[in-house]
Amino acid sequence: MHRTSVLLAASVLSAASIIGIPAQAEPSCARTVPVANTAELQKALTGSKPGDCVVAADGNYSAVTVTAKEVTISARNLGKAVFTSGSLQLKQSVDTTLSGFTWTSGGNIMFTDCVGCRITRWTFPKRSGGGELIDFAGSKNDRNRIDHSDFGPRGQKGRYIYVRGGKPTLATRTQIDHNHFHDVGSGPQGGECIVLGGVGAWGDYQNTFSVVEHNLFTRCDGDAEVISTKASSNIIRHNTVRDSKGQIVLRAGNKNQVYGNVILGWNKEGAGGIRIHEEDHLIYNNYVETKDAPLIVGGGTPRGPGFSHAQVFRPKIVNNTFIGRDDGVHIGQSGRLPVVDMTFANNVVRAHAGKVVNVKTTPTRPIYVSSILHPQGSAAAGITGPAFLVADPKFARSGELFKLADGSPAVDKGSTAYEFVTVDVDMQARAAHDIGADERSTAPESYRPLTAADVGPLAP
Repeated sequence: MHRTSVLLAASVLSAASIIGIPAQAEPSCARTVPVANTAELQKALTGSKPGDCVVAADGNYSAVTVTAKEVTISARNLGKAVFTSGSLQLKQSVDTTLSGFTWTSGGNIMFTDCVGCRITRWTFPKRSGGGELIDFAGSKNDRNRIDHSDFGPRGQKGRYIYVRGGKPTLATRTQIDHNHFHDVGSGPQGGECIVLGGVGAWGDYQNTFSVVEHNLFTRCDGDAEVISTKASSNIIRHNTVRDSKGQIVLRAGNKNQVYGNVILGWNKEGAGGIRIHEEDHLIYNNYVETKDAPLIVGGGTPRGPGFSHAQVFRPKIVNNTFIGRDDGVHIGQSGRLPVVDMTFANNVVRAHAGKVVNVKTTPTRPIYVSSILHPQGSAAAGITGPAFLVADPKFARSGELFKLADGSPAVDKGSTAYEFVTVDVDMQARAAHDIGADERSTAPESYRPLTAADVGPLAP
């Protein structure tokens, strides 16, 4: 029995349907065990059997240890059962879901060798302690999920979600989706919202196959990296970042994909877009509008004393829209070793100052294809060649994003050589392949920038 659907107690489902969230079927419980205090909760969990539903009454609880298999643990009323102290330990649990709680404790939540476990529809308001909030230990964590929860505000140093593990194996197939991370105050390094990996070289090149999708980040200023990936073969897709100083960063590891994300930094100081290091990444269908550089393709430093960033090899940067208020795209940033075998194709880049494409270290064997550069204000193109058209892409605002208007030189001018690009940032089919993140189309848009109504405990 796999108990990984959205699970709330019956009274919560009724309330949810009243406020507009579609009611979902109550889980089929072999036995329902009501609890009203910490002692009763721990006793119910210690004696639980597969198929049990443990339902916590409103009130305050101390964190407990969970070793249950195929058990649902839920708040009777959404957000009204509150963990106020201690650390929650999930140890070798299998297919167990915890749903609908509030967490104000200064302790943390630790997954240790869990398989198929889930934290869903939680609220994590400002708490007393710092450090990591949700962490992973052990070497056997697999297919765990954290979703539909609200994280914020936060002023202390520490990551919200740190998906790592112990030697020899990092956590694998972790899913983080439909969460709202917000109001993270400025502070020293170590305030990322999400970190994948981050244990050093032994973990950087493990294929962990995690997915971070459909999350909203609002005013997340705790670190230069809102999402930091330091492992391999992960997907960052369909997230929205608003008014935040940090970037989506592929800091270490190979073969990661970043696609379909919307980053709206506008005029906020320190707001950046996407930064990449290492090998074989795919960056496509992203819309980035920021004050600082919307894309940084990092430069490498030699291994040995003073090493900081690995050299970049074979990135494919395709069908993105990059708009920088004060700066453009950077290639070869902060390093002596050049980018090697980079594909830069079908991108629209606009900048209002500096260079639209700022080549800081000349790349080796770059492949440039069908991109439009639009210098405005004091900006210069920064790069020339037959693959670059310096022209006005004829944008028009559609909602929050710039889309292609009638007569745009981007329409039908993109290369069709990139089989992984089948839709645009709105999830509309690519027909004749326009340049940029947007495909001019009359088809319905099935994706748009996320708002608070789309994520968190009350979202569908």
